[in-house]
Amino acid sequence: MYEVKHVLSANGVDIYQAWLDTVQDTRSKARITTRVDRASLGHFGVTEPVGDGVFEMKLDFGPGFRVYYAIQDRKIVFLLGGGSKARQQNDIDQAKVLWKSYKVQQK
Repeated sequence: MYEVKHVLSANGVDIYQAWLDTVQDTRSKARITTRVDRASLGHFGVTEPVGDGVFEMKLDFGPGFRVYYAIQDRKIVFLLGGGSKARQQNDIDQAKVLWKSYKVQQK
């Protein structure tokens, strides 16, 4: 099992939660949350590394939702953001910056 943590931006914003709050369809929001819950149990589903230790969890519904995360010590999943296929590269870049910043703060 993994512990799930939300990484905050430099100004204290939970990027993942802020994105999830923009998902209007309650069914999609529930499906996204269920997918993250499954990941906490080690069932990540379809994922791909996107570089710098960041992974993209692909969700095959809605506009092609994505959840960005990183894993540390095989114990903790850090949620770094979310988005859709349409903004994929911007979301990946943002997740990488957030992960890099988080790691620097932990040293």
